[in-house]
Amino acid sequence: MGSGKTQALINHLKSCKEYYSKNGKRFLVCVNRISEEKRIQKDVRCSIPIDGRKSADIKRLVSEGKNICCTHSLFNSFDSETINLFAHGEYKYDLYHDEQPEVFKGIIGSSAQNKAFEHPMIGSVGEYDLANLVREKILIPCYGQYFWNYDHEINDSPKSLYFALKELLKTAELYPFGTNAFNEEAPSSLLAFMRPRAFIAFENVWVLSYMIKGSVFENYLCLHGVTDYEYMHLEAGKFVKGYSKEYPKGLERLEVNSEKESYDIDFSLSKSGYAKLSEKQLEELTHKFYNFMRSKKPNVKVSDYVYTTFTGYEKLSKFNKNISSKRFVACNIKAVNEYENATIVGYLIDRHINPVLVNFFEGKGIKVDRDLYSLSEMIQLVWRSNIRCDSDEKVYVYAPSNRMAKIFLDWVNASKNDALRNFQ
Repeated sequence: MGSGKTQALINHLKSCKEYYSKNGKRFLVCVNRISEEKRIQKDVRCSIPIDGRKSADIKRLVSEGKNICCTHSLFNSFDSETINLFAHGEYKYDLYHDEQPEVFKGIIGSSAQNKAFEHPMIGSVGEYDLANLVREKILIPCYGQYFWNYDHEINDSPKSLYFALKELLKTAELYPFGTNAFNEEAPSSLLAFMRPRAFIAFENVWVLSYMIKGSVFENYLCLHGVTDYEYMHLEAGKFVKGYSKEYPKGLERLEVNSEKESYDIDFSLSKSGYAKLSEKQLEELTHKFYNFMRSKKPNVKVSDYVYTTFTGYEKLSKFNKNISSKRFVACNIKAVNEYENATIVGYLIDRHINPVLVNFFEGKGIKVDRDLYSLSEMIQLVWRSNIRCDSDEKVYVYAPSNRMAKIFLDWVNASKNDALRNFQ
């Protein structure tokens, strides 16, 4: 979040001589984009898997005991062989994951599906399909999860649902939720999470993120009984043990729309609300965002703004030709720095954690802080803008959802009060 954690990571890796000794440990750094791989490699001695065959090449690099930098997407696709190499190879590896890992893969069999699975067949699975998969013992329950039954002979051509499920289960674990209307012995949904083996394989795991508390990742750790982790913070470009209640620099430059400036949006901007919006309402929302921008910068340019909606509604140019879809950022994006010149941020949604996910976690005795989750998601988007830079420019935030504007403003005001108390 512009706090210098990437540079602090580089400093840390360079200072750990153990990573470069013949019999020492090694590291794996996971970043969001290829450009960030190259930034790490420029300053730190490490290897990047070869384009076109990354999945195979990373196995070679681990076998050779190389320090490695790769993308999140490659990390998310590690198969059992790759994980076993990290866990049982000649060298012990530490993992450094820039931003929170995407541990929640999505929901299978429910109308509340909220993620696009890599294989399109997974997204087409309904409650009736789950009932049959369990009835025919293709998926079998064990220790609170569902597993693939390898004793079941089926046609698993690459285009089949069976192939898709088998591939998913190589990297995911499936937890049941609800009672199936077609088969009471089956769940109505399966929640897919990353297998914890992907983390257990490493000697130490570092997650570099501004706000872990209240996140899905923190709840995932609780789900697996991981409670002995420790917080660290930055001091003078170094990682220091201990939790520190810190706020990002530049908050005094933020100006969030007032209730009046939200122009009295009287329809829901939640994900389910968006699905019910008419074209007239979408056009109204788009024009109000544009009018907000014009009120702050009469000669607003494409490079001046960035905005988010839910996937499928990003083409606001359909309703206002002055708004470019090139300035759209998905609401769940992390660590994208291409919009540092933007001084206007449109947070055009009311962000909520998936209710099925909430009910699942709370059914396991894990408390979910809904507002903290929403705040964390909004902060991530706002800090893709010019606020992360060393600048004197104002950054204007338009949040037409009164709920999101209030949550964000409460956080900004709390930072000012804390700063005042610290000063006194």
